[in-house]
Amino acid sequence: MGYRAYVLNDEGHIIGVHELNCVDDDEAKAAQMLDGHDLEVWQVNGASPF
Repeated sequence: MGYRAYVLNDEGHIIGVHELNCVDDDEAKAAQMLDGHDLEVWQVNGASPF
């Protein structure tokens, strides 16, 4: 499944995005550890964030 991880700065503003190809929601949730920044992971079809 396609996901996007939006990288957030200290003020909660989007400063980057990572395109993710994950098997399921659990794998996408694990991606929230990327870069040492706060992330919001969204399924590409527009589903709610994790």
